[in-house]
Formats: sequence, C-alpha cells, structure tokens
Amino acid sequence: MHKRLLILLAVLLVALAAPALAEEARDITKECTIKMNGKNFINKPMTDRYYETQYQLRLGTVLEVESKGEAISGVFIQHHDRPAGLEIQIEKDGQWQVVGEGGCKYLTEWFPVPQDVTKLRIVSVGDLRLFINELYIYGEGERPARVHSWEDLEKADLMLLVAHPDDDLLWFCGLLPTYAGDRDLEVQVAYLVPSTPRRRLELLDGLWTCGVEDYPLFANMRDNRADTLSGQYKLWSKKVVLDRVVGLVRQVKPDVIVTQDVNGEYGHGAHRVVADVTMLAVEQAADATCFPDSALRYGPWQIKKCYLHLYPENQITMDWHQPLEAFGGETSYEVACRALECHKSQTLRGWEMADGDKLHNDLFGLYYSAVGPDVAGNDLLENIVK
Repeated sequence: MHKRLLILLAVLLVALAAPALAEEARDITKECTIKMNGKNFINKPMTDRYYETQYQLRLGTVLEVESKGEAISGVFIQHHDRPAGLEIQIEKDGQWQVVGEGGCKYLTEWFPVPQDVTKLRIVSVGDLRLFINELYIYGEGERPARVHSWEDLEKADLMLLVAHPDDDLLWFCGLLPTYAGDRDLEVQVAYLVPSTPRRRLELLDGLWTCGVEDYPLFANMRDNRADTLSGQYKLWSKKVVLDRVVGLVRQVKPDVIVTQDVNGEYGHGAHRVVADVTMLAVEQAADATCFPDSALRYGPWQIKKCYLHLYPENQITMDWHQPLEAFGGETSYEVACRALECHKSQTLRGWEMADGDKLHNDLFGLYYSAVGPDVAGNDLLENIVK
C-alpha cells in the first residue's frame, strides 16, 4: 500500500509540474480600434467573412490597430488576389519597428506579434495596391487551428495533380486527410487552373482543414472547358500545359503522383487533359532533353509510381472510413466532407461528396511503377521506402 501511495504521489507531482496546454487565441478584431492614416474608417469588407469583398490599400497607407483589452498575439490576413508588399510594425522606444514582412508569396499570411503588444501598424509598402479580403486580430494564446501558416515544399512524398479547386476533394476524398493530415507526409497539391480569387481562398481553407501545410502550386491555365480531350487541346496548347506540368513535377520531385480519370470523371475536358499530360510527364520529367529549361532549373526527376482515378488496371481501393488519430477519431471521409464545405461557391451549386456511386472517389489504378506491383492494395505509398 505504501508503495502504491508513493507511485500516485509521483504521478501527481509530474502532472503538477507539467506546463498547462496553452489555449487558442480568440478573435478580438471587433474589440480593436482600427484607423486608416489616423482616421476611423468602415472596415466591414475586411471582417465580413465573405470572399467576394475586399479593401484596397494604396502605397503608403497605414492601418493602425489598437486593442483596448488583452495583448495582441498575431495578425491573420487573407489577400483577395495577388499579394503586395506589407509590413507589420510595433512601437518601441518611440520608434516604429518592423516585426513582420509579407504580401509577396501567399494569399493567406499569419504574423506572430511579440508579447505585451496592444498597438501595431499594417503598412502597405509594395508597388502594387494591397487587396485585403479578410483581416483578423487575435488576442493572447496560441495560433488558432483555423489560421494558416504555409511552407514551401522542396521534396514531396506524394503529389496530387488536379484540374480545379475542389477536384482534390470530390474525386480523391480522404487522400489528403489520410496522407497529409494523419500520416504527416509531405503532400504537394497542384492545380492546372487557379480559377477566381474567391475559389483560391476557398481551396486554401479546404487544404488546411485536411492537414495540408505546404502551399499549393498552379500551372496557371485559363479556366475554360471542352467535353473532349481534343477539344480541350484546342483551347489549351498541349505543349504549354505539358511543359508546365513537367516543371511542377521536377520542382517538388514527388515519389508518387496521383491524378484524375482519363475520361474526365463526368466528361470534363480539363480533367481529361490533366490525366493525359500526367501520363506523358512520367517519362518526360526524367528526360533532361524534354523541356530543358525546367530540367536545368530543377534537374530531371523520375517518378516512382503514378495512379489515375478509376484507371481499370492494377486497381487499388482505399478505405476512407477508418478513424484518424490526428483528427480525434474522425474518418478521412468526414474530414473531406468538412473540407468541401469550405468551397462555398461550389456547394451552393449542388456539389457534394459522393460515397459509393459509380464515380468512386476511393478507386485508383496503378498506371506506372518503377518499384514493383502493389500487393497489399490499400496504400498509395506501398513499396516506397521512407
């Protein structure tokens, strides 16, 4: 009995000594005073949580933010379109000092702020106007889970290449929650079409919901559609789109690449093209004489495996209904459904996550393998040494 009491006491002392888990910072935007160049202004477009509105800041414009209550821990900015230069400044010893620079790479940016700061400035310093879609000020605590903090990926375990925002969920369902979120692998998502500013912000929310932390890539093809492969190639130059896809593959060097159905799922020409050029890129990305500019910049790259959605040979069926530890027991299907809800512009049109229909989002075929055939049949990274 004495020994048991000593053990319980030791456990209690360890628990008391362990630091308490920090709580997420709360949104205090509406509790802050925000002025533009020293004057109060109506900032509703930056706080309405609607991705169709934005506020334009000219070069030199200063937004002064002051919290009357708790200290500010960070600033989250969502840019409407291409980012422009900005600085986050705090006052110290009577001078404004830069503690964060942004607006050059990502459409969403998180800027942590030093402790005990209740006043800061956001200054437009770029040559272009700053288009802020949403602006959030957070109080004391840890960066909230919903707030993006992106990284650039140098080497991918898996690359998911699709035509449009939301294709990464509709046709692949639990792939991103499983491999990026739960297994914490390096997953690069790339899109042929960047689409509209609103849809780009929606896709970032969707990726982040799935646990993707590496910023997506875009081939920057124009958003148009034919219903056949040949028709889509009349709208897009085959050489141009293949050049761009090969460049993306060489840039992030994926071991495995997964893409769409050769028949375009429901017949979409852009979906057909992404499958067609991916099959060609398997060989051409490894050949330095093909598209030598990207070969010189990134080096040639040999993909180890390539899967196509619904491909009829060497098929693998994934189970998206297994609980994921990283998501508190939610299944990858459930996480994907939540992520699809971020694509409000598309769900309003009736798109929803399919489960078990003829366009199975859990069925893929192994088009190419340099590491042998799949045996287990339940892992896209089978035979890939990690």
